[in-house]
Amino acid sequence: MAAMRKDDEKLILECSHCGNKTPHGKVFEYVHPMLFDEMDDQRYTEDYRWIGLSCSTCGGLNLYGDFLKYPSARELSRSKLYPKGFELLPPARVLNPVEPIPSDIIALYEQVWPLRVRSPAAFIGQVKRLLMLICEDQAIEPGEFVARMNDLFAAIHVSENHRESLLYLAEMIAVMGESKPDGLLDVWDMQVADDVFRLVLDIVYLIPAKIRKVAGQAKTG
Repeated sequence: MAAMRKDDEKLILECSHCGNKTPHGKVFEYVHPMLFDEMDDQRYTEDYRWIGLSCSTCGGLNLYGDFLKYPSARELSRSKLYPKGFELLPPARVLNPVEPIPSDIIALYEQVWPLRVRSPAAFIGQVKRLLMLICEDQAIEPGEFVARMNDLFAAIHVSENHRESLLYLAEMIAVMGESKPDGLLDVWDMQVADDVFRLVLDIVYLIPAKIRKVAGQAKTG
């Protein structure tokens, strides 16, 4: 059963557009059965709910979604679908191990995520720090930022063409984080840094964790 409505309910949430924690008004709610799991050639569906909430400060739409009966998040703020919030991990059921990203990286990202809009320069500086934490976790020798990123991409066997593109983006992050104040940066600069960080997380941690999960299922299937 699907339902869509608009009402005056207000929730205090952090907007992913302006970065402010403000009242959000519900714009719509929609419920529809979605695939929840597959076991023994059987497909199981559960009601999934999408909620669109508008920020009272900037008017931006923040979309949340989760299963009604078996939610993956305890709090609404952690079930954001768009724009991307501070959540770095996809549903645990698709990963092996369940939390492949080191906890200190997740904790730091959650702390600095609100800086994205308030101070892009500070956020980009912290993205550099997060990327260096990844290098340390992967036992990359100390050195300059771009050189360490090059060593990281070589260690995880990124192809030469892709490595060149990633190094170019890493150089952009280095320049923005070291010499540009907030007045010379905008939301697009912040988004580039955020996208690069998430891409590196995918390559280093999430894609291998998904492959291990699929391989494990194949062996037991």
